[in-house]
Order: sequence, then C-alpha cells, then structure tokens
Amino acid sequence: MTPTTPTRKPRKKPRKQTVLDFKGWKIRRIAPDVWQSDNMGKFWHKDESTGKLTKKRERHYHESPEAAKGYILGKQAEYNEHGAGATALTAVQREECLQAYRDLAGRATVAQAVKFWTAHHPDGQAATLKEMVAAWIAEQTKNGHRPGTIKLNRQRLDGLMRAMGDDTPCVTVTTQALKGYLDGLACAPVTRNGARRCLRAFFQYCVDREIMEANPVVKIKPAKLDAKLPDFMTDKAVESFMHKLAELHPDSVPAFSIAFWCGLRPTEIHGQYGLATEAVTLAKKAVENANKTLENAKKRGKPRTIREAERSLASAREALRAALAEQDRKRAVDGVIGGLQWEDVNLRDGVIRVRPETSKTRSARLVNISPNLATWLLKYYRATGPVSPSPVTVKRHRTDVMKELKMKAWVPDWPRHTFATMHFAQHQNRDKLAAQMGHTGASGVLEKHYKGLATKEQAERFWAILPADAVKQDTQPETATQGA
Repeated sequence: MTPTTPTRKPRKKPRKQTVLDFKGWKIRRIAPDVWQSDNMGKFWHKDESTGKLTKKRERHYHESPEAAKGYILGKQAEYNEHGAGATALTAVQREECLQAYRDLAGRATVAQAVKFWTAHHPDGQAATLKEMVAAWIAEQTKNGHRPGTIKLNRQRLDGLMRAMGDDTPCVTVTTQALKGYLDGLACAPVTRNGARRCLRAFFQYCVDREIMEANPVVKIKPAKLDAKLPDFMTDKAVESFMHKLAELHPDSVPAFSIAFWCGLRPTEIHGQYGLATEAVTLAKKAVENANKTLENAKKRGKPRTIREAERSLASAREALRAALAEQDRKRAVDGVIGGLQWEDVNLRDGVIRVRPETSKTRSARLVNISPNLATWLLKYYRATGPVSPSPVTVKRHRTDVMKELKMKAWVPDWPRHTFATMHFAQHQNRDKLAAQMGHTGASGVLEKHYKGLATKEQAERFWAILPADAVKQDTQPETATQGA
C-alpha cells in the first residue's frame, strides 16, 4: 500500500480578514465586525521574525496599509544593521540598556551589574541571618568554645539581627550596611573592634559554607585606639579593700587575694556558669514577640485583640519563668564550669596550678605564690573544693565592700592590671610577667603597657600587704617576762 498524503479539512467559514504579504510580513485588515479597542487601527501586522526569537506573537496596529508597510521597512533596515537579534528587545528595553551603560560609566559591564543584583536579591530559599547565626553558635558549642565567648558572640549577633532583621538573607548584607551598623554602635572603640572581629568570623563561616561569595567585613577597618594607661589600684586601695572584704565576706578573701597577687583571670578563679538553655532563649524570644504583638494591638485599638495579646504575653512570661527555674535547678546540680580548686593551691611548693580546662588559653601554667599571699591563703586554706564562691556571689560581695568604702565603680580586670603593674615595678622582667599571667602575645606588649606606672617603693608596699590580724601581731610590742 502506498501512503496517502493527509489532506487539510476545508474551513467551515471563510476567513474574515484580508491578508496582504509584504516582504515576508503579513498585513491583515480587521473586519468591521471584529471588536477593536481604542488603541487599535484598522490594519495590523504580525512580526514573524520576533516570533522565532522570543516565541511570542507580537502584533502592531496601524491606521492604514501604508503605515504598516512603513513600519515593516523600518524593521528591515534594523535587521540589516544589527541582525535578527535587533528585535529581541523592545524599544523601551533597548533604551533601558543604554541608560544602564550611561549610569555604569565604564565601572562595570551590564552583565556584571546583573550578576551583582542577582546575588544580592535571591529568592526565598536563601539562608537568613537567623538560620546561619543559630548554626554558627551550635558549631561553637559543639567545638567546646568557652561559654563566655559564645554568650558574647550571641549578644553581638543578636544586635545585628535586631538592626537588619532576622529574615534578612546573608547574601544581601553589604559592606556599607555593616559599616553603618558598627559606626552606629554607642560604644568605645575597643568594643567596636570586638564586634567587628565577631562579625568577620561569622561571615567567614558563611563564606566557608558557600552561603556567600565574599566576606563583607574584610574591607571594614578597625577603629583607631588612643594610647591609654591601664587602670590599677594603689597599695593603699588594695589594703583597704582586702581588710574590709575579710571583715564582711571572708568566703571571698582567697579568690580576691589570688586575683591581686597572682594575676589570674576572673574566669580562671571564679569559673562561669554555662550558656543559657535553649528553652530559656526561645522563651525570651516568645516574650519579646508577644510584647510587639500587644503594642500593635493597642495601636489598632480593638479591645478583643488587646485582650488576646495580653493573654499571650502572660502565657509567654509564665513559660519564661518556668524555663528560668529549670535552668537554675540544673545549674545548682551541675555547679559552675571551671574555677580554681584548692587541690591546685600548693602552699608547700609555693605555686598555683592553672589547669588547661580552666585557663582561657587552654594551656596549663604555674604561678608563684608570694610570701604575703601565702599568709592570706594559709588562714582560709581548705583541702578540697572550689577556692571561690559562685560568680554571682563574688559580685555581690564585691559590691558590698565598694559600698562601705564609697568606691564609685569597678574597673574590669582591675586586680589583674594591678598585679601586672606591681610585678613589673618589682622585678623589671617582662618575660617572667608574661609567664605568670599566661599571656600568649609578645612580652613587649606587657612592657609597653605596665612599665613605669608604679615605683619600686609602691611595689614593695603592695607585696607586703597582710591580713589585719597578722599586721597587729607583727606590730604588737614585746612584753618583758619576769623570771622566778
């Protein structure tokens, strides 16, 4: 059998439009009974070439066949000059491209500008600040970073999310936006630099996980720091503080005596509590959101909505109280992380051992016990247990003493700075001071900071401070004994 050629079925109705071929284009006349809008003329043509490029049917309407032919001749001239791709863009789109070139002024190509815009305006699947901050904090916790370090990083990044929004995609955060955020912080230059280091580490984490192409913090310069002498307490101030502390809260005397005459860091002596539990963090967020909902409800002024928001806020606060109570119960069982133990205070050999798990630098070291410190510790010495009360208790004891002595403020790391100042004045040995303090940087930094702050005489008086009862015994006059 021979195949038969299929035949087209005849049209049921004759074509109403008259078709005119002109240079490969079709011009049709619209019949009078066909609906026309205000912007349609009596004739229109279909652009066949544009349909092949864009797969779209494009129509242009004209008042007469001559007008349609003139438009077609103009299109042909455009083809001859630019090729078939000339009609891939409309006249408006071509004008926009031309304006883009003018605005870029040679600084970048249109393709580069489009790539930048696409990278900073992703779809809804992009990783947000909230998601990546949670992932970074979780990884730091898993890797065993210090609780104090993790807490500080979380606080700094919480501030960033409040300023930019939790759901902001990480790739949309620019260098200029971060610079504006850092410059807007009401803090000292040292604090700003600390926030910058935290942001740089966080966004580098995002880059390493291919969330971002480049770290936006790299180009932000740290703030310049003015040379400033470290604060330290005079020998008279230390003596007054220690004697009053022994009078009011003797439990904290060993901790502060080691801080003044060994220069250990506060966390190395007192330890620190662990991070807030996830339940507490979520409960605090819920209270914050409930407060915002209540504020919005009050603005709308609908009583029913206000009552519902108030009930939600009360429920969130109750959940927060329960989470805090559970956290306190757990802390009471687990105790304080780190902190110096009496087992590490060796009065016989005259040294204190700082263990790696307690040290900030994660390295062990031995710190010498001065003769006057041995006198302070001998009075309060115990065989086992922590040397210091809990961090909260130590702070409360310190506040009581400051109130009695009418001290206005407590400078962070005050005892450690005092130790370094007096140690350098006494020994004039920066390497020995660095070893005692567990300082990992160049020892020349210590010399730059602490040299020339105290005199030799001040240092001698500082290293001779003793408990009040020991001073009385030393200064008590001898009494003559009568023989039989």
